[in-house]
Amino acid sequence: MITIPFSFDNRSPINITGPFSISVFYEKEKIGFGETILNASPYSSYYGNLNLYIKSPWLENPELLMYSFSRNYTLIFSLPIIGNTERVETISWNPPIGNLSIGHPYFMNYNNTHSKILIPIYFENKGIIKIIGNLSGKILDVNNDTIGIIDRTHIDVITNQIFFTNMTGYIENKSLDVIKLLIKFETPYGILEVMKIVK
Repeated sequence: MITIPFSFDNRSPINITGPFSISVFYEKEKIGFGETILNASPYSSYYGNLNLYIKSPWLENPELLMYSFSRNYTLIFSLPIIGNTERVETISWNPPIGNLSIGHPYFMNYNNTHSKILIPIYFENKGIIKIIGNLSGKILDVNNDTIGIIDRTHIDVITNQIFFTNMTGYIENKSLDVIKLLIKFETPYGILEVMKIVK
């Protein structure tokens, strides 16, 4: 939901009352709607807010969670007396998972077969939504065989908040020149996977 402040001047001798609505379309698909009730006296300025419910651009496109992007939307306004008007608006979306950084892992002795691994991970929520879900992953060798796991970590990051943690995992005790960290974000918008190669 997005709250949109709006205002207009009623320069007529008529009291403008009734529903005011906005319908939002993206590539001919209706993806949003909002409505409020107007009551604007003659020759007055009116100020109000409208709650617009819009389909998230990240839904079924979780890869966009990491990037800034813009989309053109068609808005149809329905006003009492005036009727319908249409215009195109460009809306910019900032990433809920911005400036993602997966640091170099630290290794610690665990037992005869495995070592413990700590993986620093950092991102900033620059979007308008709270990002919730889970982080997990696995560790691969150069042949993409699984040689370790990364424990699940819960995330709950509000807008303009920084997230930082050391993810914990366990890796087989092998002599390897290269490993791959496959980090998985499980979110309400889908699963986002990010790979980091460590030498």
